[in-house]
Amino acid sequence: MSAQRIKELDVFRGLAAMAVVLYHYTYNFKVIFPDTNYEAPFVLNHFNLGIELFFIISGYVIYLTVDRNNQARHFIISRFSRLFPAYWVSVMLAWGLAQTLNIPELKTPFKDFLWNLTMFQSFPKIHVLLVQKVYWTLGAELCFYMFVLAGLITGLYRKPLIIIPGLMILMLVVNFIYLHHGMPYYMPVYQYLFLYNSLPLFCFGILMYLFKKGESKYLVTVNILLCMLAYAMVKDRAGIIAVSLFAIMILLYIKGWLTWIVNPVTVFFGTISYSLYLIHQNLGYVLLLKLSGCGLNSNLALTITIAVAILLATLITYTIEKPGMRAIRSWLE
Repeated sequence: MSAQRIKELDVFRGLAAMAVVLYHYTYNFKVIFPDTNYEAPFVLNHFNLGIELFFIISGYVIYLTVDRNNQARHFIISRFSRLFPAYWVSVMLAWGLAQTLNIPELKTPFKDFLWNLTMFQSFPKIHVLLVQKVYWTLGAELCFYMFVLAGLITGLYRKPLIIIPGLMILMLVVNFIYLHHGMPYYMPVYQYLFLYNSLPLFCFGILMYLFKKGESKYLVTVNILLCMLAYAMVKDRAGIIAVSLFAIMILLYIKGWLTWIVNPVTVFFGTISYSLYLIHQNLGYVLLLKLSGCGLNSNLALTITIAVAILLATLITYTIEKPGMRAIRSWLE
């Protein structure tokens, strides 16, 4: 089974994507547009932590992938083909909606739109606006891929139980210095090196893969505790609780106790999760603005907005994301 088709992880991806969607539609929308008539029937203000689960899964799947194929060229092609086709569509859609409908809170200059097409818009020192705020996570992903690529080129990817504790101890020391003394001149390096404070989550995912693979349980456990300590130093209690729950979920999958969560519906949401994550934000905000502005009941407005986001994500997944990935891999490989 390919790394991309572990069905339990697909289900986790779907859960993470829907959590982020609900966070934006039930909480964050009202933060950005406080004067609208829309009142969400419930508020899920911590569901943005679904992003943490995305990072953990990414660490797990990426290390599984390079463990099976350690060719740097293959890694670059697979990541590019996986990320960019759907991403380019989402950038054009989100930017076009904001510009066409003239929504100041969502608009970005054309030069920033062009920067966003590169996926480097979140990198320090570039100083451009994000077409959609969710794109910040792609900066962390790209930095992680650069770490992995460097590991493939140097061969250090074979020594995760040496590299990971070194990085976590360094992160603990640097964060201690930062919290007590500040270090503004080193912030760009800090952001690159620790992936916007998400490095422990990617490493955590790698360690869970090593646990499943049968590496030393003692060493893996010590490394997991280091990751949790590094994460706890920069995150609040809600994040710590969420990541602890995600750890239990991954462990239950490893033990084979979560096969019951796999069904056509849950796997479907996992399949469309990337496109759903990419397109839901600006699209959803526009729909909620327009529907609530027409006096539509908030419950119905939320239901319609979620349904449209899912339908569009499905369309993009099966007409852009998957065909684009196959075409790029066929052409470059």
